[in-house]
Amino acid sequence: MTPIRGRPVTEVDYLQVEYGHFEEYIDWLNSTWKPTMEATKKAGLIIDYKVFRATPKSPDQPNVYLWITYKTWRLWIKVSSWKL
Repeated sequence: MTPIRGRPVTEVDYLQVEYGHFEEYIDWLNSTWKPTMEATKKAGLIIDYKVFRATPKSPDQPNVYLWITYKTWRLWIKVSSWKL
């Protein structure tokens, strides 16, 4: 499938926060990740970002999903290649 150039693309990352560390992870999201996403949005590289909490059906399934929507496929390639 060939991406449509000039159209938005959404990256979805999923992870499993260890039991007992969820509040710690949310604190990190609010103190570090969210300001980074806001700066990236202000710079015009992304359109939006979202955090979803999931209720996994088994212990090996993710309980957090991070969505980042980039303005274009090219910006996604550029930003995802940066070493952060």
